[in-house]
Amino acid sequence: MKISWISFGDILGDKFDLTACNEHALRNLQTAEFTNTVGGWIETAKPELGPNFNAAYQNIRDFDRTGLNEALSLCESLFQKISDFTNVGDLFCFPTTPTIAPKKGSLSSLDCVMAFYGRTMAISSFSGVGRLPEISIPAAHIDGIPVGVSLAAGNYQDEFLLDAAKHFFYGGASIK
Repeated sequence: MKISWISFGDILGDKFDLTACNEHALRNLQTAEFTNTVGGWIETAKPELGPNFNAAYQNIRDFDRTGLNEALSLCESLFQKISDFTNVGDLFCFPTTPTIAPKKGSLSSLDCVMAFYGRTMAISSFSGVGRLPEISIPAAHIDGIPVGVSLAAGNYQDEFLLDAAKHFFYGGASIK
């Protein structure tokens, strides 16, 4: 087994970073997908929305779909570069979140929500645009706080990922 430290830029061969990946590619597709799958129901059923969700949903309502084709093209380009870089049996390991989870009730404004989720979603945007199976597993506790590690494998390597996660979490012991 060979372990290498790499960055998203190393994988792509340019300086494009995870924040840009999330903000210019994946977030736009997820917004359009949410609108297409859930937005109609929300508009028709008019469920009671909490203040934070309502603020976030307003961003979805305001989404300008004219940039969707550009985001889709960017996602396809990123997918191809990640696919070209990734070999069968490669395993990517990275923190599930870039920071400690916010305290309950501390996400009181959209700015607070975006400060946490923007950084957190940037990390997992790699798996999203790469169409990589990803799993988060508990790795440790630091001062009583759980720390998660995410593992991702190449496109369509789900079984390999589950086996690797089992070995990581259970040390290779058989699971019954």
